[in-house]
Amino acid sequence: MADILNRLRSMAEAHVANIGETWASLDLHRILRLVMIIGAYLLLRPYLVKMTGASQMEQHEREDAETKKRAAEISPNQMRGGLRVAAEIPDADEVDTSTSADWGSKARKRQREVLKKMLEVEETRLSELQEDDEDKDIEEFLIKEDK
Repeated sequence: MADILNRLRSMAEAHVANIGETWASLDLHRILRLVMIIGAYLLLRPYLVKMTGASQMEQHEREDAETKKRAAEISPNQMRGGLRVAAEIPDADEVDTSTSADWGSKARKRQREVLKKMLEVEETRLSELQEDDEDKDIEEFLIKEDK
């Protein structure tokens, strides 16, 4: 602990000595140079802040436009009539994070297969209903033309 305190004390003394030497060694040339650097910074800073602010606003506007564009896009499922999947099938590639043994892995596989079959049946039923509706619309126009 005393070693750390000695090191901190020596660092503080070195900083004080360096600052004292810096102020003692300032001549007219170094003072003018320092004033020019500080003045240039003070003069240019507002313009730099304005430029970076403008470019940042443009970047935010571009990001907002991209998010609005993505939100406005119509997905293929919406174009087909908004069919949604009735249930989500768990991925077979997913790794379980449980620490227990792999008991019941066959049961999980069987359950996935049952869910897949149920989804296929539901999708075929929905597609048949949609085809029947289209057939009824066409039939309606054909009946009107015959009369």
